[in-house]
Amino acid sequence: MRTVLNFAEFKVAWKQEYERLAKSIASFFTSSKGSIGEIGCGGGQLTIPLAKLATNHHIIAVDSF
Repeated sequence: MRTVLNFAEFKVAWKQEYERLAKSIASFFTSSKGSIGEIGCGGGQLTIPLAKLATNHHIIAVDSF
């Protein structure tokens, strides 16, 4: 974790945290193919970096965003 001093840095830090979380979640995938469901995906802050890591998985994302 790092200290953020302005809004531009905040946006970058926030994106990096979601990418770090996506890597952590992707480490749980034990098969080379599968489906992932995400309920409440919002604007895709986690879904997009996760999709980049889980290229052989089908992602179903649902939200009213």
